[in-house]
Amino acid sequence: MEYDIALIQQTILFEDLSSFEIKQIFDTCVSLEDFAPGEKIIEEGCVNDDLFFLSKGEVKVELELKNAQHRELNSIKGPVVIGEISFLDKSPRSATIKAVEKSSIYVINGRSLDELFKEMPHTGHKVKHNIALSVAKTLRHVNDFLTGEIQKNQRLSSKAVELGARRYNQTINNLSYHIHLSA
Repeated sequence: MEYDIALIQQTILFEDLSSFEIKQIFDTCVSLEDFAPGEKIIEEGCVNDDLFFLSKGEVKVELELKNAQHRELNSIKGPVVIGEISFLDKSPRSATIKAVEKSSIYVINGRSLDELFKEMPHTGHKVKHNIALSVAKTLRHVNDFLTGEIQKNQRLSSKAVELGARRYNQTINNLSYHIHLSA
């Protein structure tokens, strides 16, 4: 299997790994898979501790809502690594990832990677440190998004209260007018 070490090193997860370390990971833990547009790469709620290196293509991140609806959270273009949280904590996937266009993805087997890190603890430490940085970056992005949504909702609530107060006053004025006329 061929892979581009310089491209791999462009991701936060592998940016400070040596060529030797990347070769060890990709030669022992990785398989290459192609995904068609709309195809699920990761499914929310499934248990799987693999990492996914999107070398090229585009994917979208979705959350499942009630009534079988989905909310698109983000669109991501390669090169990027996805699936870090479940790799670390072995919990079910927190979102669904679907290919937007034909995407080539290197699937990094989580169990094999954990075994390799036992043999190469310094590499494991670097990768897990980089995962922490990646998750922190994502968390900051989500915080910024949620702050914007909260501010938008507060503005809408204020407008709704203002509109409600105006309609209430108009109704009272109309009632007062009708009461005055009938008196």
